[in-house]
Order: sequence, then structure tokens, then C-alpha cells
Amino acid sequence: MDVWLQECPKCLFVNDRLEHPTPNAKAILASSRYQQVIADTTVPELARKFARYATLNTEDIEKAGAALLHSAWVCDDEAATERAIAYRSQAADLLLSLQPFEDTEEQVTLGISVVDVLRRALRFSEAKTLARTLFALKCVSATQIMGEILEYQCRLCESGDAACYTVADAETHDEAGLELESKRSRWFWFASLACVGVVVAIGTAVVCIQFSEVW
Repeated sequence: MDVWLQECPKCLFVNDRLEHPTPNAKAILASSRYQQVIADTTVPELARKFARYATLNTEDIEKAGAALLHSAWVCDDEAATERAIAYRSQAADLLLSLQPFEDTEEQVTLGISVVDVLRRALRFSEAKTLARTLFALKCVSATQIMGEILEYQCRLCESGDAACYTVADAETHDEAGLELESKRSRWFWFASLACVGVVVAIGTAVVCIQFSEVW
């Protein structure tokens, strides 16, 4: 992940490519919000870089949300659990603004991703509420893996489980009690769902499988 963004050493502007323009970049770089992210040395440096990228791209909700999830990943690796939860919660707030999700594979896949982000941010009630909304869509009833994932997410929420899992876990989970080993993975839900033909292209050019939370 440390090569996913480029940074100007002088002004600390970050982007997937420095030559790519960002609207209102000069004003954002001078803003107190951007400067606060730079100054908060309690956060891992790479996480701050992705957070700055999110700040520069707040008009693109999906791109900003993905960047905040990347910050959470970095915090996971650094055992900065509370920071990881905070970044996921910020990402969830952005992604929830995209509601209502349409009854299409692309939109439902995004919605499932948001359920996972909410759960991993300890927002279990909201995750279950969104899952119930998605269950009502025809696309979910027509795609078995989507229903299995949502059911598994609800079970995890009921047990207060905010760990990361794989799609395979959703397919083979123990009906009696979720006694599966939590597994780390750097794949999003989108990458996993792509295995069954659900492909969603969002985010930046440097990361083509964003938004489904890491399991």
C-alpha cells in the first residue's frame, strides 16, 4: 500500500499520480482539516496519507470512502485498533450517503460492502438494518451468495463479532454457532464476489477492488 499514492515533498499534496489535478487542491491543502491530519502523529504515517487523499477527494464519495478504508487497513497492521474503527466509521458515514441502493448487482454489492464496514466499525444495529433493506431486493434473492453473505453478516452482528472473515466463511459457516476461525485477508468483498461474476468498478486507477471491507 505504500506505493499506491504519490506525495509532493514540499506541499504534501497526495494523489494516485501527482500530475493528475484535484479540484480546489490549493484551498484544501491550506485548510485546517488537512493540516490537522498531517499534524496528528498519533496516527501511522501511511494511514494519514490515505486520510489526506480522502480529504482531497470528498466530492467523490466512493473514492474518499475507499481511502479511509485503506487508512483502517494500515491501522490494523499497526495494531492501532481504535483508529482503525474510527476510520471505518468515517468511511461508513460517507458510503451511507449513497443510499438508497438500487436493485442492481453493482449497487447491491456496494450495499453489502457497507454492511461489512458498519459491522467492523462496531455499528452492529445499523449494519443489520441495512442488511434487512438489502434482503428485500430482488437481486439478492436471485443471487445465492449475496443472501448467504448478508445472513452471515447478521449472525456476526448478533454475536457482536467485528473480526474479518472471507466469503468462504459465509458459505460454510457453522449454523450452530459461528465457530469459524477469523481470517485476515487483503481482499475486499468486491474481489471475492467477482469470483461469482459480480464485478464492480469503482475508486481510483491504482486500486480496482475497493470498498468491500477486508475480511
